[in-house]
Amino acid sequence: MQVKRAGRSLLLHVKRKLTRIDVIGGPQEVGLLGIDGQRRSNSSKHVRYGLLAATAEACSQTWSVVATTFDQLGRILAGRAKSSQLSGPIGIAKLSGDVAAASYLSLFRLAALISVSIGLVNLFPIPILDGGHLLYYGFEAVLGRPLGARAQDVGFRLGLAVMLGIMLLAAWNDLVRLNLF
Repeated sequence: MQVKRAGRSLLLHVKRKLTRIDVIGGPQEVGLLGIDGQRRSNSSKHVRYGLLAATAEACSQTWSVVATTFDQLGRILAGRAKSSQLSGPIGIAKLSGDVAAASYLSLFRLAALISVSIGLVNLFPIPILDGGHLLYYGFEAVLGRPLGARAQDVGFRLGLAVMLGIMLLAAWNDLVRLNLF
């Protein structure tokens, strides 16, 4: 790799090394650049924001969670990531216990992450969720009338089947991760 520093070109030789790490979705092999993503409890820094700056930072952090969620969901649907990364209530409870043991600040961050994630999933266009109701309202606006009762019923049943399938998959993943299966 060639980089420019202080007007000079430097040629750097990079060796790729895969390292096995444990992440929420299970162990994965990743290439690391010598940067440790783990935060030490004594390395946290308290930052005070004014009202507008705090709002902007909150929006930025929330957008980051949303973008990461859509990116990872797209990777799972495209087959570039494993569906075993999905976690349900059992996995969240285990993770919460692990995080609480590390620090209360990390637990607050996890609670915020879970809150944003649940809100985002609730907006997915699946009929039994709020996003599904918004989808029906959109159809009503386009058609000038509500969908028929039969169409709504079929949509709700399909939505329920999709959500139950996702919940069963997440619960299965949690049980497998805990070596119960």
